[in-house]
This record gives sequence, C-alpha cells and structure tokens, in this order.
Amino acid sequence: KRLMPENTDLEQKEKNENANLLMEKSKTTSEIERINENNKQLEEENAITTSSHVGEDRHTKIVLSILNKAGLNENYLKCMTHEPLGSHNNRRQINNNCSGKHALMLAVSKQQGWDLENYLDFSHPLQKKILEKQSELCEIKKEDLIPSLDGCNAPVYAMPFKNIAKGFCNLFVNKEYNYLKNAFINHPVLIGGEKRTDTKIMLEGNKNLIAKVGAGGFLGIYNIQKEEFLLIKMTQNNNEAREILAQKLLLKLGWIDNTLACETITSSNGTEVAKWELAFKF
Repeated sequence: KRLMPENTDLEQKEKNENANLLMEKSKTTSEIERINENNKQLEEENAITTSSHVGEDRHTKIVLSILNKAGLNENYLKCMTHEPLGSHNNRRQINNNCSGKHALMLAVSKQQGWDLENYLDFSHPLQKKILEKQSELCEIKKEDLIPSLDGCNAPVYAMPFKNIAKGFCNLFVNKEYNYLKNAFINHPVLIGGEKRTDTKIMLEGNKNLIAKVGAGGFLGIYNIQKEEFLLIKMTQNNNEAREILAQKLLLKLGWIDNTLACETITSSNGTEVAKWELAFKF
C-alpha cells in the first residue's frame, strides 16, 4: 500500500513524458511536411519558369501564384495570345506557352525595383543580366550574339549550335544550378504537357534525361549520367517529324528503351500507307 502512490506518481510522470515526446514528434513531423511542401512548390515554380507549357490549369495556376506573390496579375504580361496547345480553349495571355518565364521576369523586376512596363526591352536591366548569363554559359562573346525576338516578344539571340550545346552542358553539370535540374526531372509535365515531345522524353528517360523543345523545330536533350547533349534542329517547323527523328536517335543511342510515337502513317480507316524513315545515317 505504501508503494502504490509512488508507483502511480511514476507512471503519471512517464505518461507526461511520453505525451510531451509525442507532441514534439508531431511538431517536428508537421514542420518537415511544411518544408517539403514549400520545396515542392518552389520546384514547380522553377519548372514553369523554364517551360514551354501547353497552358492547362496545372500550368496557369502556378504562373498566377508567382504573379500574386509579387503583387502582380496577368495584365502585366507582355506575351501575346495564341491558339491553344493543350486540352482547353482559352486564349488568354496566361495560357501562352511562355507565360511562366514572363511571370519570373516580372517578379524579378518588381523585386529589384525595375520598370515593369518595358521589361522586354533589350536595354532593360533584366534583359542585360539575361544576356550576360547566356554569354557566360554558352561561352560566346556578347557582341557575337545576334539579337532577335521570340514568338512571345522576349529578346532572344542566335548563336552557333556548338554554343547552344555548351550552354546546356554548363548549366546542368554545375551544382549551382541543381535547383533547375531537379525542376526538370521531378516535374516533366510542367515543362511541356502530357503529349509534348520534351515531356514524353523525360518521362521515358526515368529522371536521367532533360529535354526542352523550342520554336522552329528545335529540341535539346541532355543525358545526366553521360553528361552528353543531343541537339536536333529541323529545317522546317515540323513537330511530328522532329519527334520521330528524336525517337530514332535516342533508341540508337540507347538513351531510351521504348518508343515515343507511332512511326507508321495510316489512312482514315486505319490502313498503313507509309512509314517514317531516316534519310541519313547517324
């Protein structure tokens, strides 16, 4: 009888300690979950700002989030509207396939106190920074870059293929830019869309391939493990031919194991009438 109160007190003390441990563990778990969620959101934002997305809700939601964080809205975007690329019928600027990078340019300009109205001018401080970084990564002098305009009205620069390849390689081998590499390999559907060539390549590449399409039949593919880069540029802007070509070359290189697209051409009733073939040796 004399020991019972002591044992009861000891048991209560143990219960209190266990309860405190559970509370601390719960707090720690909640904090880890919050950090993981923030990191995921940041990766998604990084992905959308490097994308040529198809403008579906999953894409525009993130673009609007970036603008909202900067205290802006889609009316600030200077990219134009175009025919829908994805499974929607929206023709708003937010659905432009380049709206992600425009949102980032606006957010940086707002943060730095730079003009928001002319953020696409070649003389804008932001565009000068972009030019400097391109020159550095692509190992080419700024005066050797040929200025032009992208379809979304943003400044772009023409350069030799070898310098484009150097730019991709220097970007993705440098650990300083791992946050961009992770955005590509973890969120390939945000980079393009489910039926887009670059997304299909990255999904098939099982987090070892980074792919990015561009206008005018351009496609760049970086192999992380081999640290090698494949550049495809079509004379004509034929996206179907570009995908078939990429498929054949990637299979030949052993970078993918499965096909991305059907290589046969059929009539309206499904009869095979032709087949895609390479007209050169690789």
